[in-house]
Amino acid sequence: MKKQIFLSALIGMCAMLFFENCGDDSPEEIPVVKAIPMSITLDADGSEQVVSINSNTTWSVMRDDSWLQCSPADGSGNLSVKVSASVNNGDERRSKLTFTDKTGKATASVIVTQKGAPEKILTVNPESLSFSSAANNNTFTIMSNMSWSVESSASWCTVSPSSGSNNSAIAVKVETNSAVSSRTATITVKGDGIIKTVSVNQEAAEAQLSLSIDVVSISVDGGTQSVTVKSNSSWSAMSNQSWLTVSPSQGNGDGTLTLKATANPNTSSRQATVTVKCGSISKTISVTQEAKAASQEMVLKEMLARPFGTLYGAAFTLYSYLEIKNKCKENYVIREGDTYFSIYVTSNSSLANLVYKGVPLYGLYVSNTKYVSYTLRIDKSKLSTPFSKLVEMVNELRALNITMSSETNASYDYYYKGTTNEANYYAMLKETDSYYDYNIVVSYK
Repeated sequence: MKKQIFLSALIGMCAMLFFENCGDDSPEEIPVVKAIPMSITLDADGSEQVVSINSNTTWSVMRDDSWLQCSPADGSGNLSVKVSASVNNGDERRSKLTFTDKTGKATASVIVTQKGAPEKILTVNPESLSFSSAANNNTFTIMSNMSWSVESSASWCTVSPSSGSNNSAIAVKVETNSAVSSRTATITVKGDGIIKTVSVNQEAAEAQLSLSIDVVSISVDGGTQSVTVKSNSSWSAMSNQSWLTVSPSQGNGDGTLTLKATANPNTSSRQATVTVKCGSISKTISVTQEAKAASQEMVLKEMLARPFGTLYGAAFTLYSYLEIKNKCKENYVIREGDTYFSIYVTSNSSLANLVYKGVPLYGLYVSNTKYVSYTLRIDKSKLSTPFSKLVEMVNELRALNITMSSETNASYDYYYKGTTNEANYYAMLKETDSYYDYNIVVSYK
């Protein structure tokens, strides 16, 4: 019995030893780390890709370069890892990611290639634009793979849009060029260190010149008159008479001329011409200044100073004309130089009422081929000039190159006689209570 018990115990102990030895001899599990795919390519802009990690243990990743990023950087078992890179502005580059278990026995590598930055492209077409002098529009094209900006060097030339990216059409607008010289502008396109230019040329405008008025009347006392000049170029202005000045004498573009006239001392109007020139263009301003009103003294002085000249010729012609007309009742106006005579002839009479420059005079004409007598009768109530002034005027006859000598004649207060190769001349002056008589006689030899 005891022997059986001992054998049973021995068998049990052997069984336990057997099973214990079997457990100690089982093989250890081998760590595994695998990465799929084993190589990836990233774009230059740092795009992201995924690497699948297959593992039966814990693991971590090691980067060869800092421009690579992984998320997550460690883990356990199977996981997806996001791989990205910073932007590459240079050439193509390559690096490696190493995934390792905690014992360092299992590793997996992923080769990462990042593309280099693309070639920078920035071109413009066309590289020059031409415009007439009128306002206008045109375009040029930008070909690019980057962002860019556009600006013009001149305010009269504008661009739109002023910035953008990639390919685009740029509108160019120019204002009217009113100058007589051409002008240029430069459009500059900039992008990532690259600069391109488009030259803009605009033609000159034709010379222009206009005046606000071209006829001017100025009073006898003188004065000023303004004339507006419209021009797109330089111009000059000048007067052909010294009594009329022009200021300024030259200018550029729009301006104002000031015409200034001195007082007119003459009993006749006077004219001047102001010429304004701009290149080949010429404009004129006709200026007329009123005549000075004739005083009685001035009228008498002129009448008395000219009896042997054109005044005598006009009187003789007038009388002959009236004689042909048979002295009918009519009013006649004749012109001698710039002087007008208004004559009224009574029926069948040689007595005429003469108004000379507004002064009423009375004259008697008797003429034939050898003898001419002209009598000027002046109403004393119409004349404020003293008798002594008339004597002074008579003396001015000597300015006609006719030698006049004073003689005595009972019918006249003053009596003068002169002679030339052609005729004898007599000038006689007499005063009564109501009038002055001034008589000229020409007796041809």
